[in-house]
Formats: sequence, structure tokens, C-alpha cells
Amino acid sequence: MGLSAPEQKEYIYQYFMNQENQLADSLEIIANLLIQLGVDHMDTEVMSDDITAAILSDRRTNGETIANATALQGMNILNWLSS
Repeated sequence: MGLSAPEQKEYIYQYFMNQENQLADSLEIIANLLIQLGVDHMDTEVMSDDITAAILSDRRTNGETIANATALQGMNILNWLSS
């Protein structure tokens, strides 16, 4: 299983305190955190193989919610980083 919430906070804090990390790496971490936070609070069950479809499906079903908007912003950041 993954890290507990306090362990995640400490890991993120230590990561950002390391001045050697590049901006793109930091943005990727933030994007993945936004996706995780959004997906964890969505009503739709999300399978790891198609997160994008699940986020868009939740948005069609429930309208724009804080959860799916947060996840979608994470996806937008990742898309921007890959271009």
C-alpha cells in the first residue's frame, strides 16, 4: 500500500525543499496530486487503466464538481507538460 497522509506530506515537503528538482518535475507531482485528490472524492468508481474517461464520465453524470474539476486540472497540467 502507499504512504499515509502524514508521510505523503513529509515526502512532498522534502521534495520541494530540494533545490535540484526541475520545475517540470515539480509540476508533474502537483498534477498527479490534483488527480489523486479529485478522483478520491468523485462519486464515480475509477479504474486505473482509464482515468481520463472516468473523470469525463463523472463530469457528464454529475456536472462540474470540485472533485472532477480538480482531477481535470491535474490532467490539463499533465497534457500541457507533455506538449
